[in-house]
Amino acid sequence: MATEVNIQDRLFFALAKEKHLPVLIDAGARGGVPEPWSFLNPDQYIVHGFEPDAQACEELKRNAPNHHHFHATALWNEKKSIPLHLNVSRATSSVYPTNDEALRDFPARNTQSRITESVVQVEADRMDSLVDEPFIDQLKIDVHSAEFEILQGAEGLLAKTFCVMIEAWVLEVHKGQKRLGDILRFMAEKGFVPYHFNNQYMAWHEAATDLAERTGRSRQVASVVLFFPEDLSRIEDQFKPRAAAIADIYGYPETALRILGDPFPREKKVIIDYWSQFKALKGGRVDRLLGRKQPYIAPVE
Repeated sequence: MATEVNIQDRLFFALAKEKHLPVLIDAGARGGVPEPWSFLNPDQYIVHGFEPDAQACEELKRNAPNHHHFHATALWNEKKSIPLHLNVSRATSSVYPTNDEALRDFPARNTQSRITESVVQVEADRMDSLVDEPFIDQLKIDVHSAEFEILQGAEGLLAKTFCVMIEAWVLEVHKGQKRLGDILRFMAEKGFVPYHFNNQYMAWHEAATDLAERTGRSRQVASVVLFFPEDLSRIEDQFKPRAAAIADIYGYPETALRILGDPFPREKKVIIDYWSQFKALKGGRVDRLLGRKQPYIAPVE
């Protein structure tokens, strides 16, 4: 409970002053909201969740809290009907078909769950046609292949979005999909820079041949990338405490302080007081070896 209160204080310390509740857009909403949002009182933030698998979406809608809206709609760069490949593991279902040629070098534990069982047509639309919010605190995209097209359909929202987290593929696991390089270029054009790459999240060992299994290094298949705007001054003053809270909770207190500037002394004090308790007079590594407490930093996954 202490951890939840701590996160509550840090993440939305300006909530009482806000006219609008913080907003999470979750593209690929199966499984519920991620950390750090899951620690918060669900009535204190808005979710726009998109899950084209109708059954999974119904599960999300069941007992959904106030302000949590789930849509059985696919996201794309235009309004149209598109195919959805329902795989053995529904969590790996994708718009683009599985690329068997790319996957043949990997063991069954990484590939069997991606075998397509059926293909259904689903209705898709642009995100910026479906969401109307004055400010987006975080956009999370985890959709197994259609990340680039979703970003194209969110151009109208990106200018008023602070944090974007995307699972972007290095290998063409889904035939015809755009990959990490395409997403990095697109986001740079929209004024975003990557702050963190989680490269452990999707790294697979290659299938064993004449050698023992897992002999060599794992091979990069995808990366989860955390983006913030390059120009922090573009954030309107009324939303700066919320953007600073997001930067802080993902482990970037210096960025949070730059966002706040001088007009927000109370919010700056919350950040400074929190992180000051983890500063060591001598070598942080020694503190870690001695088992001293560490700050909570939200996972990028």
